[in-house]
Amino acid sequence: MPENNTSNTNRPAHTVRHRNIKAVVWINQTEKGPMHNVTLSRVYRDGEEWKESRSMGFDDLMTAAKALFDAHTWISQQRETMNRDEPSNEKTSGKDNRRGEKSSRQPSSV
Repeated sequence: MPENNTSNTNRPAHTVRHRNIKAVVWINQTEKGPMHNVTLSRVYRDGEEWKESRSMGFDDLMTAAKALFDAHTWISQQRETMNRDEPSNEKTSGKDNRRGEKSSRQPSSV
């Protein structure tokens, strides 16, 4: 347990790191529930000092894509867990898809 009781509001929820690329997932609580944001950075060394840049070179792009993909996967898993823990209102709300749009499917006639 940490010695000081600081709030976790300024701490990342999750960090994905591949080589020198870092994707950090943040959660902001809103009236509609949690909102996830991701910051992407490239870590490099300038002499003895470690620094971060938001600029990516050509050789960093695929690594950045992998880090963002993994951050997306983690967020999706968190949302799935949260949705599983909440009672479902989908059947009573008339909503049929993820965007909350009503289904345009008509019953098939036999």
